[in-house]
Amino acid sequence: MRHGLAAPRGCGLVLATLSGAHHAHVEGTMHRDIKPANQFSTHDWKLKVTDFGIAQVLTRREMMSTVEGPIVVTPA
Repeated sequence: MRHGLAAPRGCGLVLATLSGAHHAHVEGTMHRDIKPANQFSTHDWKLKVTDFGIAQVLTRREMMSTVEGPIVVTPA
């Protein structure tokens, strides 16, 4: 029995995840909890990033600078 994804498909999913995170950030939202459980792929392998429950809406100033602060993630 074979497990996992072929390298090209796996790389494609990683790039799609990064693209979704980038798009959200450009629109002023930081997801803050990207993980496999917060993603799904459609029947035609289009990746969707879901669960923006702890996302942070960024101000323009926050988008342009590095901000120190607490790390907020879903507990394991």
